[in-house]
Amino acid sequence: MNLPASNPALTTVFRIRDAINSGRFEGLEDLFTEDFLDLTHPSGSPSGINGYLESLAYRSRVLRVHVNENAIIETPDRIVARVSNHGKGIAEVHGAAAAGRPYRIDAVHIFHTRGPLISAHWGLRDELDLLVQLGLASPPP
Repeated sequence: MNLPASNPALTTVFRIRDAINSGRFEGLEDLFTEDFLDLTHPSGSPSGINGYLESLAYRSRVLRVHVNENAIIETPDRIVARVSNHGKGIAEVHGAAAAGRPYRIDAVHIFHTRGPLISAHWGLRDELDLLVQLGLASPPP
């Protein structure tokens, strides 16, 4: 049985993870197609490459999130990453009561790829679990 070659954009996905973990985003704009779409960008935030990178920088520099991948699934034009986000509550964002409280939430990111570049992104984070861990919401029954 012949296994397909690894998706050439996998190193691009790892560079994005490393940028989030290090806070260094220089040169990442070259990792996306000109028509890149972030299909789950936060309401009211800019779309496109710059908006996506600003969102990542916010998660890295303000929320101080650290990302670990738990599983990667590749096809010739898709990469699915199941990750865990680790951080602590930030008073200016989550309120004084949540400040310093650690959390770990699961997330899934789907990247549509063209060669080594990313052309689209979908992401989903378990925000309810974040609120529960920070003491801002009660667990569901």
